[in-house]
Amino acid sequence: MSVAHTHAGHAHGSGPVPVVCAHRHVLSLAGGATRPGDELVAAVRRLLAHLLATLRERGCRLIGHVKGLVEAGAAGHLLFSATSFDGEPSFRVELRGPVGECTLTVNAIVFGGDEEGVAAAVAASTRQLAPWRPQP
Repeated sequence: MSVAHTHAGHAHGSGPVPVVCAHRHVLSLAGGATRPGDELVAAVRRLLAHLLATLRERGCRLIGHVKGLVEAGAAGHLLFSATSFDGEPSFRVELRGPVGECTLTVNAIVFGGDEEGVAAAVAASTRQLAPWRPQP
């Protein structure tokens, strides 16, 4: 869909409308276990690869950004970002030990597709985080 819109008092030409999606999930391991931080990094890499492929399959033509943060309390955090389907995503890993319960926040701005499809792609991609599982 293409429409003309205004922003901060000035008009923009017609073009694709951005789809914005933000999700936050509390993740945990069975029985309150912990796993090495590098296993979480590998799981997040799988999540991001799956999410980008799924967005492309669902009709997204351009990525504004897909960013994420995993907060693991005293164990630290992990940031990730992608701005294209084919470019190398960036990761900043500041994990200092095993990770159990953590919180994942994903924010995506894409062009093409619709809000429902983007939200479904994010939700489906969280399965790539196994053995960490989203809590209801």
